[in-house]
Amino acid sequence: MITTVPSHDDKLIPTDAKIKNGHDVLKPSPVIAYNKAKKGVNMSDQMSSYYITLRKTIKWYRKVFCEIALGTCIVNTWSLYNKLGKSGKKLDMLQIREMIITGLLGTNDDVVDIGANTPQYDDVSERPKKKSRKSILVDHKMNKSEGSVRKNRKRCVGCYKKIKNERGVKEARLKSKRVVTYCEDCPEKPTYCLQCFNDYHK
Repeated sequence: MITTVPSHDDKLIPTDAKIKNGHDVLKPSPVIAYNKAKKGVNMSDQMSSYYITLRKTIKWYRKVFCEIALGTCIVNTWSLYNKLGKSGKKLDMLQIREMIITGLLGTNDDVVDIGANTPQYDDVSERPKKKSRKSILVDHKMNKSEGSVRKNRKRCVGCYKKIKNERGVKEARLKSKRVVTYCEDCPEKPTYCLQCFNDYHK
């Protein structure tokens, strides 16, 4: 057995496990040391697996990013917060994820913060109300381009994004619906089919 630790040797060490005849299960010292050291890694993997962020994709580096950035880093954040947080309140993994998401969205006025002076809200009704995205988009109107349908047809932005994320750019260019309808209130007046317009503005 190959090992990079000089203190390891080829001695067999008894473990707590036993075989059928009652004898102890023997393992080399490098294996014992490895099993002991990897307990922390196993615990981290277990904690990150409760709210898995991986999705089916042909781009392997996305899975690596999700596993490292959204898995291991969040577990480390959870561990550090519960050990060093000034508020003294311990959070579970879901609460930590919600706190991080809200912080990234820039709407963390009513979320538990690491600082001890952050206001706490026991009742949801006490929290300050924010204007929702739905109320902003509800007044948007769908319009139709004037002139020749054949000349004015463009790819539906919603269809293009969905297909691009699932199958790639080449497939999105071929499969996206071509329409003459657009949102007249959105910036740059993007073209939408009826389904995508409703999905985006609901």
